[in-house]
Amino acid sequence: MILKLILFSLSFFYLSCTSQMVANKPACAELNWFERGRQDGMQGQPSNNWFLQAKECEKMGPGEVQNYMDGWNHGLAMYCTEEHGFISARSGLPYKKTCPEKYEEAFLKGYQEGFNVYMIEKETAQIISDVEGMQEKLNDKDIEDDAKESLRKTIAALNEKKLANLKTLEKYNTPITR
Repeated sequence: MILKLILFSLSFFYLSCTSQMVANKPACAELNWFERGRQDGMQGQPSNNWFLQAKECEKMGPGEVQNYMDGWNHGLAMYCTEEHGFISARSGLPYKKTCPEKYEEAFLKGYQEGFNVYMIEKETAQIISDVEGMQEKLNDKDIEDDAKESLRKTIAALNEKKLANLKTLEKYNTPITR
């Protein structure tokens, strides 16, 4: 009985794998390599992503590689802008150093500004969390008056820092919700 169950499970697994392989092959044959490259470029992916696609598809000729690279270069020109640099960094995404020299300066300018916003938002979220924790401690009846006064001063300083951060973030129209 156990042997039959094992054989059935292995058969099912094998059929699942082979049907998946067969299902992927037509998709690879019909793949628009220019569009795939354009999408990768627009996401700032490295140019060698075509190699990963070729592995999945088993075969990729020089024509497909050229179409992919043409699309990738087109997409990269749209990605490597100051605006995308800002958006990427503000989202906490690392820069993969894919922008060509002619676009990199603008991208990095936006990236630096977005990274600054990302760090301010991160710091502000941490301040909010810390203040909430300290306010809970203030309600603890076992804490001495000196400790409570110290907590109040720390909370006041953190709230000042939070307000300064929020003022800075207003410039980017990026309110912190909470």
